[in-house]
Amino acid sequence: LKYADALYTQSVRKFPTSSRLKISYALFLLDMMKNKQLAMTQLWAARDCKPSFEEEFVIFRYLKLIEEKLAEQYSNEGNSTYDMNSILIIENLVKQLQDEIEKCALYHMKFWAHIQESNPDLSKTREIGYKIHSSINEIN
Repeated sequence: LKYADALYTQSVRKFPTSSRLKISYALFLLDMMKNKQLAMTQLWAARDCKPSFEEEFVIFRYLKLIEEKLAEQYSNEGNSTYDMNSILIIENLVKQLQDEIEKCALYHMKFWAHIQESNPDLSKTREIGYKIHSSINEIN
């Protein structure tokens, strides 16, 4: 199972826009690895990859099944603080944070590329530095 998981992980990295692969990996995580949280994460990622109508239905159906299983599990444990909306909010915040970190990294690359020029423009360097500073503050 570990080998199959490693293959799926490597494949998802190699083909990040394949919704079918992410759905398959999610089903593997759910059925074989018994990891509902990671399966949900993969299904949410597949939903962002512009899946076909059939794939959208599979994603919707399995998300609902997992949500029902998790809600039942938490209610059996006596934990009433489980809220699917909270999980969705956290997932969206994590995605926004990743986007901001990528934007900050891009500004850093632009900054160092500009600095390596033979005659860098100081006003442009200051402008890029300000964007870096602003993006870091936004991340924090």
